[in-house]
Amino acid sequence: MTEASTPYQSYETITYDETARTFNAARYSAAQPQGIPAIAISVYGDKNRHGYNELVPSDPSFIYAKVVVRLVDALTLGDKKSPYLPPDFLLNVNIQKAGPKENCQKPEDYKFVLTSQYGHSNLKFWKNHQDIERCGTSVLPSEHEIMDRDEGCWASVTVRLAKDDARANEKEQDMVVNLLGDLLTCP
Repeated sequence: MTEASTPYQSYETITYDETARTFNAARYSAAQPQGIPAIAISVYGDKNRHGYNELVPSDPSFIYAKVVVRLVDALTLGDKKSPYLPPDFLLNVNIQKAGPKENCQKPEDYKFVLTSQYGHSNLKFWKNHQDIERCGTSVLPSEHEIMDRDEGCWASVTVRLAKDDARANEKEQDMVVNLLGDLLTCP
C-alpha cells in the first residue's frame, strides 16, 4: 500500500499496481482545464507485455484490441445526440486475462458490468452516495468483485469524475448506461 503522491491521486490509501498507473495517467489527462474525457483500460491479472506482428485471433493482444473496439463502438456508433462522454468523465475499464487456457478466449466472451471502485465494501465512506438502480440493487458491485470471478469472462466499467476523483452520482452513471446500451450486462 502506498499513500497518494501526486495532486491527481486521491488521498486515500491505494494499492499501487499497473491498474493504478493506468487509471492515474488517464485521470491526469481528463483533469486538465480542457476537461477532455478519458478511458483507462487495464488487463487484470496479465503481467505479460503483448505485441504482435501478425493478426492471430487467439493471441491475447488481438483479443484485448477487439474488446476495446467493442467498447469504443458502443460509445461512438448509433444515434448519439450527446458527446461520447461528458467533460471531466473518466471510464476505468478492467478486462480479465485472455488466452487459450483462460475463460476469455475470444472478444465476444467478455461481459461488461457497470461497477464502482469500492462497491459494497466502502458504504460507510460513501454513506450519502446513491448508485443507479441496476440489476436489482442500488449498490454497484466493486471492480474487484467482478474481476476476481473465476467463472465467466468479465470486464468492469467504473465511471469517475477526474478533477476531484469523485465517484459518479446516479445521474452520471445513468448517462454512461445510456451511452453503452446493450454492451452492459448484469453480473
